[in-house]
Amino acid sequence: DLAVSNRRLRNQVRDALQGANAVIAVSEELGERARGLGVPAERIHVIPNGADCEQFAAQPLRKRICDEWNLLFVGRFDPAKGIGVLIAATAELRRLGKQVRVRFVGGSASTGKSDFFQRQAIELGIDEFVEFDDEVPSSAMPEVMGGADLFVLPSFSEGMPTVMIEALAAGLPVVVTRCGGPTEVVNDRLGRLVEIGSVEDLCSAIADSIDQYENFDRNEIRNQAREQFDYKQIAQRIAQVYESVVARTMASP
Repeated sequence: DLAVSNRRLRNQVRDALQGANAVIAVSEELGERARGLGVPAERIHVIPNGADCEQFAAQPLRKRICDEWNLLFVGRFDPAKGIGVLIAATAELRRLGKQVRVRFVGGSASTGKSDFFQRQAIELGIDEFVEFDDEVPSSAMPEVMGGADLFVLPSFSEGMPTVMIEALAAGLPVVVTRCGGPTEVVNDRLGRLVEIGSVEDLCSAIADSIDQYENFDRNEIRNQAREQFDYKQIAQRIAQVYESVVARTMASP
């Protein structure tokens, strides 16, 4: 984003990319951006972020025992992550009779950013259904994911969000915005895609995911995440790029 809005930085990024022997992009969309900055297509390798899928799959799938639905957001407490949109959508879902609550994990209470969103929840009358947690250790994330029914990431911009991959590895259906990399991964078997910044679209997608929840095969979601994003195979693909660059460099006169 900075490379687009700041000319000096854009030029620096362009020069760095054009001078690289290889460029790894975590999504096709970012690969297209690199091509737009003048990087030859043959130097661009699209390799997504990876995750320890086995660690997340080790957490037992949550069994639903009540009518309440636990939604989970993980990320910075920042307006660009669409938190305000999700809070507004939660209020609308409650008004429509959907028994949802949201846990926000990942921001720091010391920054004061959560206060802004907490005030929004209070103004909308849903503060008892919204919870803000500080950062948690990465080792605790499988348990955090295991306590949710649905993962929601309404960001305005993303490459290939690792937290979305972790949610899929945990067997969670996901609702994410058409903000870049997620459009290359999410289909109706894994979750729903929504328009950026649209409270109405986010509300509709969450409601549809709840109503059609029995159609999600959570073990299949886990397996697909493992096949596409396990960090061991991702690391191997990255290593192959480095090896090819070294081999070409050594062969050059």
